[in-house]
Amino acid sequence: MGKAGGHTLTLLADALKSFPDHLISIQGHSDSRSIAPALQSLYPTNWELSASRAASAVRVLREAGIDPSRMQAVGFADARPLVKEIDTVSRRKNRRIEVLLYPSQFKIKAYRPGGREPAR
Repeated sequence: MGKAGGHTLTLLADALKSFPDHLISIQGHSDSRSIAPALQSLYPTNWELSASRAASAVRVLREAGIDPSRMQAVGFADARPLVKEIDTVSRRKNRRIEVLLYPSQFKIKAYRPGGREPAR
């Protein structure tokens, strides 16, 4: 992550401290181009790249004092583009992170493997 991105996330961390009762979902996105051969050993697909983008942002926020138990990193690859990719500028818009806040009173129910009742 570049200096500008890290600085922006540090400023964001200060703002996020105003929402102590919220889950912070950092969502990474990529463009639709294949990973360059030089980077394929680190990021075999855009899924790994987008997840790494989100995880890097989580690391910066944690270092800026955000409680790690409040955060999640999610990768969406190129599955949720902002714009149709027609050139370098549009591809750049799709390479991004998004930060979503969810009030902590909303609980996620997960189904237990092999069971019908949701776990609580």
